[in-house]
Amino acid sequence: MTTVVIIGASLAGIRCAEGLRAAGFGGRVIVAGEEPGRPYDRPGLSKEHLLDPDVPVRYLVPDAGELPDVELRLGVRADGVEVADRRVVTADGGRIPYDHLVVTTGARARPSPWPVRGVHLLRTLDAATALPAPLRRGGPVDVVGAGFIRAVVAALARAVALDDPVGHALPHPLARAIV
Repeated sequence: MTTVVIIGASLAGIRCAEGLRAAGFGGRVIVAGEEPGRPYDRPGLSKEHLLDPDVPVRYLVPDAGELPDVELRLGVRADGVEVADRRVVTADGGRIPYDHLVVTTGARARPSPWPVRGVHLLRTLDAATALPAPLRRGGPVDVVGAGFIRAVVAALARAVALDDPVGHALPHPLARAIV
């Protein structure tokens, strides 16, 4: 039986698994994701959930936490790939054999080059749930970045009446996305 391993259990990974099944793929499909909880829609984190953490999160899989005929391995971080042996190496030293590999991990935030305190990265559900509290406490806020999420967080800072100094290394905001 042919096995497809998808590294990354967010929108792209889940849609890939659904697409394989919709196209009639009958082999084994494994989706491995680093976060332990059910996969969720990340764009909503930087919009309605960030403004109000009580807004329900839109999950990408049914309540049971499963997709039909797809093996979800949540809380499993891929640390590497043994290409010659066709195996994904997991953080706990495990190996997941594959015939075909799809990587849908997205990007990671780069660490700040500036010595700062109180840095919050908006990448996960936990971070989106925790971020509004420090914003509502008031005080200066620096939102670093020049993309869409930076713009949404800056708008949130404005909505709670905080100043919004902008920090980014590009010539203008949204330069990579629009220009």
